[in-house]
Amino acid sequence: MKLRAILLGIAFVWVSYLASYVYNTTTTTSTFQLYSTNPDIYRNTSQLIETRGFHSEIHHPVTRDGYILTIFRIVNPFISNRSSLKPFYFQHGLLGNSDNFLLGRQSKLINGVYYDLPSMNHTNCSGIEPNNVGQSLAFVLAACGYDVWLGNYRGTRYSTQHVFLTQKDSEYWSYSVDELGMYDIPATIEYILSYTGKVELGYVGHSLGTSGMFQLLSTRPSYSALIRPFIALAPVAYVANIQTSILQYAANNLPFIKKLGELNIPFFGIPSQLLAVGDDIFSTFICGNTILQPLCTSIAFALCGYDWANTDQNDLAWIFGHFPDGTSNRVIAHMGQRVSQNTFSFFDFGPKNNLQTYGMRTPPIYNLSRINNRYMIFVSGINDFLADPKDIEHIRKQLTGNG
Repeated sequence: MKLRAILLGIAFVWVSYLASYVYNTTTTTSTFQLYSTNPDIYRNTSQLIETRGFHSEIHHPVTRDGYILTIFRIVNPFISNRSSLKPFYFQHGLLGNSDNFLLGRQSKLINGVYYDLPSMNHTNCSGIEPNNVGQSLAFVLAACGYDVWLGNYRGTRYSTQHVFLTQKDSEYWSYSVDELGMYDIPATIEYILSYTGKVELGYVGHSLGTSGMFQLLSTRPSYSALIRPFIALAPVAYVANIQTSILQYAANNLPFIKKLGELNIPFFGIPSQLLAVGDDIFSTFICGNTILQPLCTSIAFALCGYDWANTDQNDLAWIFGHFPDGTSNRVIAHMGQRVSQNTFSFFDFGPKNNLQTYGMRTPPIYNLSRINNRYMIFVSGINDFLADPKDIEHIRKQLTGNG
């Protein structure tokens, strides 16, 4: 029944789009597009930053378990004294990377002012201008005098290295969501603070980027003193109410989740660098094709939620050129466990292995009530399939001690 609903939804989107296309071609000068020529599809994070008028820096924190991460710094060349700038660290979501924070319509930093193109409307950094521009918070903050850093979890196309392992080694992929909050985020925080000489930074997490921070702050509450503010975009901890049918079905197929967690290989079965090539091909020739574009729209809506009003069809090719990115099977299995068990817990290895790993037959639960950070901002949508309002309310109650 759920599969039928998904297929009917895809068919509806496709028919609606084609009807709209036929109408537009008979009433306007719209033309058929065989493939996308948007150069942003192929640009990496540094190139995306520099084509917008900023400079970029590449840095490599090393985690305590040996993963060599890649983080990007957005440098505003019109600010000569950077010592006074407050750092802001952005961390992406599941199957994402640092590129995701740079998507949006064309923009440019010109003589220190950030403009939308071609309208030439510019950002007012006072924060009180009702017509501010800029779809990328990272670029807007960099333009307005903040020191912006973009993180990448292990296993993505940018963070493929390890001190002594390669992505061909199964041990490389033997990590779950736990390690992201236990190692990747603190390594990045400590690197940024050490490099800049600051004592605190702002943190912007999206989806899995919020999960990792919730885990870190609940297990090591002292980190709350370093994070001001913590901006949680589509916050994810409890996920029992996700509405994506295909993910719900997979998560509740317990033998499948168990097997997935046992396979120490990349999700999709291919390394992130090869996956990036597939993204480019799919986005260029499928999402960039006028007739096939509804397939991309359908995938986006089926996974994330339906939102015609806030979806620019022309941006789909750009988006799918940078998504999905790589991670481990165990990360996906871990998220599936949280869906089916309705817990915000450590990875479940099974009773016997849990006893060896945790000293108990069931995995420990992350205690959100231990988080003492009072500078948290939640930003979410009412039709987000992955960050359901009921699950977000569960987080709120835990944080305030009312759960």
